Amino acid sequence: MRKGLMALTLTIGFVIWVGAAQAGPKWGMGPGPGPMGPGPGPMGGDYSRLSSYLGLTQEQEAQIRALREKHQSEMAPLGQQLFTKRQELRLLWSDPATDPEKIMAKQKEISEIHSQMQELFVKHWLDVRSLLTPEQIGKLSVMRGPGPMGGLGKRWGCGPWSW
Repeated sequence: MRKGLMALTLTIGFVIWVGAAQAGPKWGMGPGPGPMGPGPGPMGGDYSRLSSYLGLTQEQEAQIRALREKHQSEMAPLGQQLFTKRQELRLLWSDPATDPEKIMAKQKEISEIHSQMQELFVKHWLDVRSLLTPEQIGKLSVMRGPGPMGGLGKRWGCGPWSW
């Protein structure tokens, strides 16, 4: 039960993050301190703290930045689909004459999109992890912390995608 609730919470948080990334700088995504170079991102895109903590090389930074951009482009259509399906589900719920099977089918579509997003998310982190040395992977584990919200201070442990 607890793992299921955590997975749901993480999925919802990730979907919100994808929506924010799609909204662009006008939605609180402007330049600022955050782990990986200037530009839009959940923490502004300056990845200097992460880079210095893990001791990333310039090549690793460039590779991770490219993976992040690829990941965001893969997630964007799913985020849009999810938004649309949720709106459709709200309309179904608001109609008293809606067949319960239609609501269940729409919820299943939403769950399938969530599953696709989670798979892409895990694949992205495995790709990033493959670029790190064993020492950097150990540091990343410490940085992300043992619990569900990670650890190492302000903005460094706000969830699995926090860096």
